[in-house]
Amino acid sequence: MVGARVHGDLDRSLIAARAQAGMKVTDWGATICARAECHFFQVTFTKRIEVIGRFLGADAVACVGVDLEGFVEEGSVIGAEARARATLSEFKAGPLHAHFGLGVSAAAKVEGGTLELKIFGCGVTVGKRIGLSVFDNNVSVESPALVGKNRSW
Repeated sequence: MVGARVHGDLDRSLIAARAQAGMKVTDWGATICARAECHFFQVTFTKRIEVIGRFLGADAVACVGVDLEGFVEEGSVIGAEARARATLSEFKAGPLHAHFGLGVSAAAKVEGGTLELKIFGCGVTVGKRIGLSVFDNNVSVESPALVGKNRSW
């Protein structure tokens, strides 16, 4: 992984960029991914829950895998994903995640116990996370948080 950051203090980055590529091999299969992203302003707070906000950026991802650990582990994939999107704003706060911008993602994958089906940035996420995406403007929530289990907020 290669990354760079121009920061104002520990909670703020004026420019944050990173690129990474690699292959993860487990007892149950393998996943190959490459990712690059850059955001012009990023804030992070880690009091009771982690809150991350990113603004004005872009990211690209290519990932393919046949790894049965995709049913339980983040980073292990069954299927494929290609993503290219521009970000106006993105935030993650506890079990909630939202991205606003424009993109043309395509995905048919299971990762971390979640099935994601998407074409031209439009699709659904069902499983450990539940969400909806329209041209890569998406909102999702961790489903255990909806029923009060493993609540991080």
